[in-house]
Amino acid sequence: LISCCLFQAIIVRGIRLLLSAISVFSPEPGVLTSIHAYLFCLCLKARIYEPALPFLECPITKILKETPSTNIAYMDSRWVLLYFYYGGLMFGSLGRFRECLLMFENVLCMPSVAASAIVVEAYKVCLICFYV
Repeated sequence: LISCCLFQAIIVRGIRLLLSAISVFSPEPGVLTSIHAYLFCLCLKARIYEPALPFLECPITKILKETPSTNIAYMDSRWVLLYFYYGGLMFGSLGRFRECLLMFENVLCMPSVAASAIVVEAYKVCLICFYV
């Protein structure tokens, strides 16, 4: 029980740290960073969804340029897929299945050369949510 409480406290500290990092790196709401996926993952592990909900409910309008050497705004597609995948899991955990299916649909419709493990998992969970 004590180790579980300590683990929970560490996750809560991590959530606070990631929230402050997002506020530093994201100049305005609606800017997607790779930190969002980490925040969503920690919120899912702790089953504390409230800190992540403002980021899920705000539409994404920009992607943060994470490679300073180029002029093109670039982010690894894995972080975008994880943003929508974890967001779908959170909406499903909250019983908001319409938003859940929309997030998984975004994962499934992301253009790619080959299906990644994230897309396959999103498809499986999407089918389960569809039949609930």
